[in-house]
Amino acid sequence: MSNGVRSATAMDITRMIDLSDQKRVEYEPYQPVFWRPANDAKAKHKPFIEYPIGRDNVIALVLDDSGTIDEFGIAANHVGAAGVQSGGSSLPHR
Repeated sequence: MSNGVRSATAMDITRMIDLSDQKRVEYEPYQPVFWRPANDAKAKHKPFIEYPIGRDNVIALVLDDSGTIDEFGIAANHVGAAGVQSGGSSLPHR
């Protein structure tokens, strides 16, 4: 197995969902209404994690420590609505 950051694969989805669930449990005491997990939170979260894996406009990375996924991140490049010119930056131009 590799050590370090690598692209996420379908094999990582279950672990990514478990890590998300752990964060919800960790954050719940601080904001109980927002972070309280639904009874079926893992099942509801699965499509959200599955969808971006392998897509061209998405970067999905995992931190792989000898076969154990410790962290993950997902970023997507979205095209704006027709007729909207964003200038390529989400930061204000000065």
